[in-house]
Amino acid sequence: MDSGKPSASWKTYGFLITTIWFVFAFTLDFVETPIRFSVGLPKESVLAIGHRLFHVLNRVEYVFAFATAIFLFLQSGLKLARALWALSVAILLIQTCMLLMILDSRTIAQINGETVEPSNAHVLYIGMEVVKLAALVGSTILLVRNHNRHWNGEKRANR
Repeated sequence: MDSGKPSASWKTYGFLITTIWFVFAFTLDFVETPIRFSVGLPKESVLAIGHRLFHVLNRVEYVFAFATAIFLFLQSGLKLARALWALSVAILLIQTCMLLMILDSRTIAQINGETVEPSNAHVLYIGMEVVKLAALVGSTILLVRNHNRHWNGEKRANR
């Protein structure tokens, strides 16, 4: 029996995953990290915690990327959303395969009390993270629009 309430196909709920991915990455990168450095813990402890958190975040981001892919490729259209997702994944791969390796060696050296030379690796990581987050916002907006089109189409059909 039709309840009269519209419901979009489950395939159109991919925006929930990109939203969670965005919030997860943004919170760790731009909220939690600055707070961690401001609470007065020894620098070595802060770096060790950050080292672990960024590796966990990196793995979790691949789960979000895979889950988003399922939603993106089960629907027709969405070329721009797919392109933005691909940009996010490309940045994630670069961060994983290049930047985290550089940052890891620097972090471990600092944890061990060694002095490290200045580097732009953190600035590059942050810049790439901003682009990745912007791409996630763009793909989320496109997925929400797609969801709303399905929702409104079914709503009209149920009248």
